[in-house]
Amino acid sequence: MPRTSKRQLILESAAAIINEKGGDYLTLDAVAQRAGISKGGLFYHFKSKDELIKELVHYANNLYRDNVNQHIGNEKNKKGQWLNAFIEATRAHRTDNAPITSGMLAAQGTNRSLLSPLKTSYQEWQYQITHDGLDEVDATIIRLAVDGLWLSEIFGISAIDEEMREKVYDVSMIGQYQWYDFTPEAIVGNTQHVAGTSFDPYYLVEQAIDNGQTLPQLYITCGTEDELYQGNIDFVNYLDEKGISYQFKKAPGHHDYAFWDKAIEDVIDRFTSSHI
Repeated sequence: MPRTSKRQLILESAAAIINEKGGDYLTLDAVAQRAGISKGGLFYHFKSKDELIKELVHYANNLYRDNVNQHIGNEKNKKGQWLNAFIEATRAHRTDNAPITSGMLAAQGTNRSLLSPLKTSYQEWQYQITHDGLDEVDATIIRLAVDGLWLSEIFGISAIDEEMREKVYDVSMIGQYQWYDFTPEAIVGNTQHVAGTSFDPYYLVEQAIDNGQTLPQLYITCGTEDELYQGNIDFVNYLDEKGISYQFKKAPGHHDYAFWDKAIEDVIDRFTSSHI
């Protein structure tokens, strides 16, 4: 046990030197002096600076993983739990995170391959965060924002006060966010067949024609690189065959929000400007 305690003291001393002065000041002499031990005592635990940094990264990685796991709790299926745990671990353990910062900076400046344990942990967290019931893009953006704030604090360039910091890290806002489910099952249920149902636009048009109903004015838009583009073309061709009026706008774009955001603006403009 004494050796384990002495080993941790050395690691904490190395972390303190990096945090206070920078990685260039991390020498074995400085660490021994900071830890209050002889250089021979330091060599008993670490034979080289690289070995010390490697262990510091492992120490930092285990500490960060423990911090995240503390906030997972017993609700294994709670939506967004991994993202909330990651945010809370980063926010609440500012002091504990000092060795993590130190390990990253030392390894980055000495041997990037030493960061391998942290890279593995981040890969695991990213997987958990994007398979936790949330939109994977939204969840990733939030994680990267948290990482960005943390890194800006490491380099002293965050430019925000404590009140704003807490607002950014406020996990209660994440818990209150309405994460809408846009999977096919959430929209149409478990059925694999939408033909002849209210989700089938061809069926709805046929029903309107058969019942002598007046169809609403139709505005259809789709990106030319969208995998559903041909389906839209088939539908407007069908409308032509039926003699049904519509407006169809195609433009370069994929099946993503970059196209949809512009399309929504166009639809709003058409409605508010009485273009339809």
